[in-house]
Amino acid sequence: MWTETALGLALVTLLALVLSAGVLGLLFKVSESERRTDLAQQSARSLSVQLQAESLLPDPDFGRILRPYGEGTPEEGELWLVDKSYQPLAVIVGEPDTTMDAGANTDAGAGGA
Repeated sequence: MWTETALGLALVTLLALVLSAGVLGLLFKVSESERRTDLAQQSARSLSVQLQAESLLPDPDFGRILRPYGEGTPEEGELWLVDKSYQPLAVIVGEPDTTMDAGANTDAGAGGA
């Protein structure tokens, strides 16, 4: 009888350890995901400030700002900048679409017409 009780306790302890490790692993994944999201948001803010500053120059060269980001673009990724009328201002990787979807239009994406 003591053997069965000890075996049962060992199995419950093992199960608790395995579940704890799984929960801990999930917490690490969530934390890593949050760090990557924060990094992406900070990079986007930095890029936005650089492009805004460049746009104030008499002859802006947006390609100069975007080229370093193009080096890390995934194989199927694209990197280009268009103006409000969807005319290319800088094409680093890929080709911009001739017509943009509703999500690309900030007015439509924000619930506007």
